[in-house]
Amino acid sequence: MNNTGKPVSIGEASDPSDGYAAGYRVRERYEEEKRRDESRLSRLAQTTLIHAKKLDLIIEECGLTADPEFRQDLLKDGLCAAIHVLDNVARECYAQDPLGYLADMKVPIGWDIEYGIGVLRGDATVLRVFLSVESRMLTDLGLTSNAVMRTLDAMRHLIVDKEPAFRPHPGGQISELRHELLRDQERLGNPADLHVILQRLARILEGLGGVLMILSEQLMGTITAPVATGLSSHGKALSQAIGVKVLNDRLGRALAESTPGG
Repeated sequence: MNNTGKPVSIGEASDPSDGYAAGYRVRERYEEEKRRDESRLSRLAQTTLIHAKKLDLIIEECGLTADPEFRQDLLKDGLCAAIHVLDNVARECYAQDPLGYLADMKVPIGWDIEYGIGVLRGDATVLRVFLSVESRMLTDLGLTSNAVMRTLDAMRHLIVDKEPAFRPHPGGQISELRHELLRDQERLGNPADLHVILQRLARILEGLGGVLMILSEQLMGTITAPVATGLSSHGKALSQAIGVKVLNDRLGRALAESTPGG
C-alpha cells in the first residue's frame, strides 16, 4: 500500500518516504538498544568496583586482626559480596564463553590478540610500559592500590608464564564457584578453613580486576581524572583480552582452593 492506505498496483512507484520512515524506526530501535546496553554495563562496572573495594578492605582487615570472631564476621561479609557480584558477572558473555568473546572482539585489521600478548612476553620494556598503563587506568577508575597490585601480578603471571588453557566448560565455572562459596558460609565456624576461604576471596578480587579491565570504558565517563587508554592503538583490545584471561584464570584458581574441612 502507499501512504494513502490504498493498494499499490503493479508498476506504481511506492512513496520513498515509506522507506525513509522504516529506516528511521530501525535506527531509533538500534540506538535505544545500544543506550540500554551501555547503561546496564555502566551499572555492572560500578557494582564490580564497589565490591572489589569492599573485598580488598576485608582481606586487609583479616590480615590485621587477631580476633577470630571479628575475622569470621569479615569473611562472612566477604562471601556475601563475592556471591552478589559473581551473580551479576555470570550473565555476561565474557564469563559464559570467554573463547567466543575473544573470537568476536573487534580488533584492528591485521592484528592478532595472541601476537600482541607474545610481543609483551618477549620484550620486558614493552611489558613494563603496558603494566604501567594498566596500573594507571585501574587506579584512575578508583580501584585500591593493593587490588591494583594483585591484578597486575595476575596479568604478569599470565603474560610471562603463559596462562593455562581455558576450562572445557567455562560457562559453568562461576556456577561451581558460587556453590563453593555457599559451602564456605557453612565452614566459617571451623577455624582451620578460614585461611583458605580468605585465599579464595583474594583470587576473586583479582578476577574482578580483570572485569574492570574489560569494562573500563563504562567507568571512564563517571570519573573526573583522565584515564589511560592503553598502549598504542591496540591497547584497548589487548587490555580487554588480558582482562578476560585474568578473570577466567583467577576464578579457576579460586575454585581450586581446597579447604581442610572439605
